[in-house]
Amino acid sequence: MKKEVVFLMAGSVAVIVVVTYIILSLKSQIVTTRRDDGGKSIVELVQELKTESLQGVEYFNSSAFDSLVARNDTTSVNRLIKQITEPNRAFLLPLLALRQIDSTKYNQVDSVRKVSILVDALNQAKFFNAWGVPHRYKTQNPQQRETPAQAIIEMGDFAKPYLRPLLQEKRSAPVWGSGEIYDNYNYRVADFALALILAIDGDTTELPVTRAGRDSLLLPVVQ
Repeated sequence: MKKEVVFLMAGSVAVIVVVTYIILSLKSQIVTTRRDDGGKSIVELVQELKTESLQGVEYFNSSAFDSLVARNDTTSVNRLIKQITEPNRAFLLPLLALRQIDSTKYNQVDSVRKVSILVDALNQAKFFNAWGVPHRYKTQNPQQRETPAQAIIEMGDFAKPYLRPLLQEKRSAPVWGSGEIYDNYNYRVADFALALILAIDGDTTELPVTRAGRDSLLLPVVQ
């Protein structure tokens, strides 16, 4: 009887060891896949991200973004900061990568350059999936906002003068694969700017579903 018990215990341990090994191997493969960037330098990855930024690729759909974020060592971060040189939308993905890697270093980026990159990306977007839905900006939970929107809201009143010109921009702001709720709102660029300003002010006013209703909120903000 004792021998049987010992045998069963030994067998259980062996199974646990095998299962653990498999899990660790799978995790290792996942990490390797995410970091498999062909040995590209930081400069090369940033250049790739600049191209994707201009093409409108979302940060959550960019393998180069994942590769850059995975390189969270001090040397890589310092090299990344030096690559964020101009205040335009081409640097959106490099900027968001830095924000995710090291918030302290991100906060050291010149505020004018930072807000200019973010607002230019919003203004020039063709599709707005990376910006989430404006009627959810009023939430007090930053995790419920998409990263670019949260990055602007975090800048507070400093960002508002950069957003105000967009309140006049009435072109449509579509998303691919949009659902019924988003389609009902039929958002414009101005509505994104309005929702961001309201969120900065801590205003939890519900955004009307109709464009006419949102225009009634736009008027006092524009003035």
